[in-house]
Amino acid sequence: MYIYGCKLPVRNMRGFTLIELVVVMVLIGVTMAFALPRLSNFVFSDPLKQTTRKLTLLITQTSRLAVRTSRPYFLEYDSQTRRFKVLPVEKKEPGEEDLVSDEQNHLPTLQLPDSVLLTDVSFAAAEKKISGPFSLRFSEKGYLEPCLIHLQDQRGDEMTLKLSPFVGHVTLHQGYVSLEEDTFR
Repeated sequence: MYIYGCKLPVRNMRGFTLIELVVVMVLIGVTMAFALPRLSNFVFSDPLKQTTRKLTLLITQTSRLAVRTSRPYFLEYDSQTRRFKVLPVEKKEPGEEDLVSDEQNHLPTLQLPDSVLLTDVSFAAAEKKISGPFSLRFSEKGYLEPCLIHLQDQRGDEMTLKLSPFVGHVTLHQGYVSLEEDTFR
């Protein structure tokens, strides 16, 4: 039998495939030794990046919820509890009040970790910064007022979430992005 251009007796085939298997296993082990540190950095990233991803998901979920239910919602931030929570805009119809209170139990929330600080929020229309409690209003179509949300961790690293007015579109920026005339163009 010929393997790689060499004539080998059939009885040595088992030994040759075992050597190939060992070589492949060693190569996989070496590859994993280089890949695992990078994979662990991706999975166990710092709290600032993790919080921005979760907040981006919460904003997208709220926008989709408003579109799906055809109802406006608020995304409120309470500076005392350091929590984001989604609340429906109250309706004036008599039977809907009970629905709203039952629905509030199932709406998503996000607790900021102790190592992450919400620095401020800059609203485009009002051209003002808010460093305390605030709320974002999502319309029935999922639109919201454009703004910049600034987060900072204990080391001083900053991330900016740029919220576009169209259906929960969020852009992440490394560092602090200031509000200018053309920020949302």
